[in-house]
Amino acid sequence: MNVTPLPLPAVGAHDGMTHVTENILDDIADTVLAFANNNPDYTLHFNGHSLGGGVCALASYLVKEGLLSGVKVGRLWRAGG
Repeated sequence: MNVTPLPLPAVGAHDGMTHVTENILDDIADTVLAFANNNPDYTLHFNGHSLGGGVCALASYLVKEGLLSGVKVGRLWRAGG
């Protein structure tokens, strides 16, 4: 299994999961940042099921670690998997 290193020491994630997560975040980054900048009370929550739950967990981690600077991260809900 290929593992992609993440911004935190000694943490990694499956390459495929990382690739999907980064693509999704790239697709939504401008929209989320613009909305967050215009709505300072805005909090981004994540919700996913099964493999989507894994993507949401990774996305919430990356956003919280500063990938989308200025976006407040709220709760993560995941089910299955």
